[in-house]
Amino acid sequence: MSLTSNTAASLRPLKIMIVDDSAVVRGLISRWLEHEPDMVLAGLAIDGAKGVEKVKEVQPDVLILDIEMPNMGGLEALPKLLAAKPGLKVLMASTLTTRGANVTIRALELGAADFVPKPDSSRIGGADGFRTELLTKIRALCGRTRSWPMPGAAPANPAPVKPTAPAPGARPLTA
Repeated sequence: MSLTSNTAASLRPLKIMIVDDSAVVRGLISRWLEHEPDMVLAGLAIDGAKGVEKVKEVQPDVLILDIEMPNMGGLEALPKLLAAKPGLKVLMASTLTTRGANVTIRALELGAADFVPKPDSSRIGGADGFRTELLTKIRALCGRTRSWPMPGAAPANPAPVKPTAPAPGARPLTA
């Protein structure tokens, strides 16, 4: 891939697909993505089987995959999703439980790129933490975490330094 096409790919919005049986979760993440200029919602599916069909059509960069769903769960769908779209980055999403931790390890063994815990309904502000972690991980998976200036960018203007008066009774330094 040439440098030019690499640069163009890094400038286009990331295509995100959500596979989750919860309409609330799909709606919440969809609304968050609407406010992210570097991301676009590419598709939605309510279970793994529909996700496998849809991923072939929309060719997302990142897929957010629930673990427990009717018809075809996330673990069963994961290898099929990866086969349908080579290079797909799959971010598993589920609630944190001991059983969930074991399932998460299994998902990572099957090829998931990372995991993000869904918020616990008992935690105040849990959705905000979930949003921040989810969006951060999506960007990290696609190499968009750079927060320092690009090479060749103009340096930031530093704030002017205010001179301070010497402390009362201070002596000048002499060599």
